[in-house]
This record gives sequence, C-alpha cells and structure tokens, in this order.
Amino acid sequence: MTFNCLARLVCAICFALCFSIASPPAIGQTILDRPGPDNGEEKAAGQGSETVELQGVLNPIEKLRLATRDPGIVEKICVEVGDTIEAGDIVAILDRKIFSAEVNAATSELAAAKQEAKDEVDLEFAKISYAVNQKIYERSELARQQFAKSVSKTELERLRLESERTRLSGVQAQQQQKINELTASLQKDRLEIATLRLENRTIKSKIGGTIVEIFNAPGEYVAPGQPIARILNLNRLKVVCSGRLDQLDPEEIPEDAVFKIKKGDQIKSFPAKITFVSPEIDPVRQTYSIWAEIENPNNELKSGLVGKLEFSK
Repeated sequence: MTFNCLARLVCAICFALCFSIASPPAIGQTILDRPGPDNGEEKAAGQGSETVELQGVLNPIEKLRLATRDPGIVEKICVEVGDTIEAGDIVAILDRKIFSAEVNAATSELAAAKQEAKDEVDLEFAKISYAVNQKIYERSELARQQFAKSVSKTELERLRLESERTRLSGVQAQQQQKINELTASLQKDRLEIATLRLENRTIKSKIGGTIVEIFNAPGEYVAPGQPIARILNLNRLKVVCSGRLDQLDPEEIPEDAVFKIKKGDQIKSFPAKITFVSPEIDPVRQTYSIWAEIENPNNELKSGLVGKLEFSK
C-alpha cells in the first residue's frame, strides 16, 4: 500500500514538471536566454560598420614665437596680451636711428653713382680728340710723302703718339664708364641691404591670431633670434590621437570624423577631417598617430582641450 502511494506521488511530480516546462512563461518572468539573429542579419541591420572613439588633445595648427633677426633695444611694443592681429601687423619696433641714417647715406651714394654712370663727357672728349689727332697725323704723313722735308720724322712720330694716346684715353673712358655702372649697381645693392636692415627693426607677425605672451618691454635689449611674443591662431585646430595596430587597421580609417567634447552636462560635436595617418608604428607600443583638422571660426574650441575623435570604419 505504501509503495503504491509513493509511486503515485512520483508520477504526479513528474507530470507537474513536464507541464511547467512545456507551458509558456507567466507575466513578469525573465527569459535568461533568447536566441539572437545570425551573422547575416547582424550585418544587414548595422551595415557592417563599427564606431571608433579615440581620445585626443586639441592643438593650434598655426602658432608662432615671433623673434628678431637683428639685435637691438626695444623701442616700442605695439600690442598687448589678448589682442587679435592679422598677418603683417606690427608687434614691436626696435631702435632705428642709425639704420635710418644708413638708408639716407646709401640713397645719396646711389644717386651720385648713377650720375657718374650717365656722365659720358670724358668718353666723348676722348673720341673727338682721337678723331682730330688721327686726321692731323694722317695729313702730316701725306705731306711728308709728297714733300720729304715738309714734316720732320720726329714731328710725325710725335703726332702718331698723340693720336695713339687719345685713342687709349677713349678706351680708358669706356672702361671707366663700365666701372661707374658697376659702382651704381653696387650702391643699389647697398641701399637694399640698408633698407632691409631698417625694415628688420619693425617686427611683424607672419600669421594672424591672438597674442598670448609678450616677453619684452621697451628699453630691453634683444639678441638675434630672441622671441618677442607668442601668437596662436585658433581658427583651425588639430587633434592628435593614437591608434593601436591590433585594434584599428590604418587602412580602415576614413576621412570624415566628428570631434566631441563635454561642456557642462552637454556633449558638443564638431565636424573633423582626418588629414594624416602616420606610416610609422611605435615598435614597443604598436601604436601610430592620427591627425584630424577642425574648423573653429568662432573660437568655441580652445587649445589644450581633451575630447574624443569619433568615426566609423
């Protein structure tokens, strides 16, 4: 009797278990395992793309430590920290009195040299003298041939030497003319050098941007190559990232990207263009550099900000 009861109980339990497995889950129950789509469905849904995020730091593409070419005393600083300047604007002026005097002297010397180069009086006089003396000599020689004692041999020789002297004077005048022209050219070069040295006393920026540092004050001495000011152009920035060779193939990096930074509680995005993928791989870390350029006309982005470069591969 006991055995039959136990057998019935076991059958009831088995029946209940089978029923629960075959039945659908009740409301509020979590399904732990659900078959997902196969690989073909996954690719169709995501178009085979994968988003990559790389952290990078913003740097200005154009930056300049404006330096002097020649030594001198700072006469004037024409800008202040924070000023926005354009390419070609004057940043500082060095003492110029001696250099202005050199330009004036070189200008006068060039004018005198040009006048001498144009002066052909000696050459013309030599040509005329030679023509006259040559005719006198030829007539005297003809007269001697017709009348043996009309002109002495000594006088004829003197006339020949005088004609030759005036001919050589003409040659010398021609050579002096060339020397005068070369002197005028030399004085022109000296004037250009003096003008350049005077221009170098005016320190102009080669780029537009913002003055972020000034290193000198009026009255201070500066040596050649010593910086006067530091200038940053934030209109275009560059973000430098590092890619791992085992995670990102350099050949898969596209041109278009987005640079994202966090401002407060918001994430702001800026269009970026990937302009350089380094062909050099770090042998230890197996990484390479990636550069992207970002337009920043409103100076919303600042140099040194850290953000993420995002693109699809």
